[in-house]
Amino acid sequence: MSSYEVLRDGIIHHATSVLCSNKGSMASSQLYEQIMKSFDVTQGDFWFIMKCARFEVKRTGLDGDSVVVAKTSLRLCKEYWKGTCYEEKCEELHICKYYVYGNCRFGKNEFRKQCKHSHDLRCPHNQSLLRDCTLQDLPEEDLFLLLMQNDPSLLPEVCVHYNRGGVPDGACTFRDGCTKLHLCLHHTQGRCRFGERCQRLHAVDHRGLKLLQERGLRAGDFIRDLPGIYQNRHHLLAAAAAAAAAQQASGGANGPQAPTQETLRQPEEFNAVREKRKAAKVRYRSSHPARSKMAAVDGPACSLTNPADAQPFSVSPLGISDLRHQLSSPVIQTDQRTSNVNICLHFLRRRCQFEDQCMLVHFNMPYKWEEKVRVHS
Repeated sequence: MSSYEVLRDGIIHHATSVLCSNKGSMASSQLYEQIMKSFDVTQGDFWFIMKCARFEVKRTGLDGDSVVVAKTSLRLCKEYWKGTCYEEKCEELHICKYYVYGNCRFGKNEFRKQCKHSHDLRCPHNQSLLRDCTLQDLPEEDLFLLLMQNDPSLLPEVCVHYNRGGVPDGACTFRDGCTKLHLCLHHTQGRCRFGERCQRLHAVDHRGLKLLQERGLRAGDFIRDLPGIYQNRHHLLAAAAAAAAAQQASGGANGPQAPTQETLRQPEEFNAVREKRKAAKVRYRSSHPARSKMAAVDGPACSLTNPADAQPFSVSPLGISDLRHQLSSPVIQTDQRTSNVNICLHFLRRRCQFEDQCMLVHFNMPYKWEEKVRVHS
């Protein structure tokens, strides 16, 4: 290994440790200042290193600065947790997830029953994976935070129904029994324009704290910093999905590209979830044929027998800029969509994941209910 490679690996390891010590992300200018305290590196070399698979750079558009997020392809093995992973060449960590959470009730006291899942990151299997990803020297606390914001299975999802409708619980009917986290979805995506004036939660409340503790997460600074970790995770998922789409587009012209060892697995997970939802939509349509039939009305543009049945349309100020852009964009409608009665609000906000498979109407106006008026002579 050349001296330059040694220096590069040292900078990558140091930058990863600095990011994990600062909630998993950091402004690029601040990160560069921290690296300069230990290494003599130019800005050109710094940005060249930031292009490696360990980091994701998010352009903020403010003063030309960017945010650097730490990422990794390592995941916890779900089959190991079930006790069904016996593959010697498994590429996922065999470790107790409650130990990662920092709150495993077993293994801390020698008089208690020992945990049946490993707490040893230095075992041959885990150490080999950490060495392949050059994470073998990272402190456990930093490594666990890195896993938290990269492995989607470790943290509960944000409740989408809570973010619909009015406060305090939105459209969520489970309330105290909900197994998902009640947080402002726009805040966890770093796009809430209301800030402290937002009526939805921007921090974990007592109900969320109870949910997280029941899940096994330790109380303290980690839970207080959880919204920022969700923001990092959202950015990594979005960047991975965009990279997968770009690779698919370039693969059609230049052939498939060989994956690197540190390639994120989120695109595969994203596509798998998407296909699963599409299949669920097809099964739902086949079992509910009445919902896909158009009501018998006069006029080809009508979709309701009575305009009073139309639900009022409301647009959050969070999506106004997206809506203006959408109003000027052409809309492609399918026969399946024209048979529906409700307009997809996610499409108006340019965030509908189902696209052509969506059961709701994709229309570029916040209304699509018309009534043919008969003039009696």
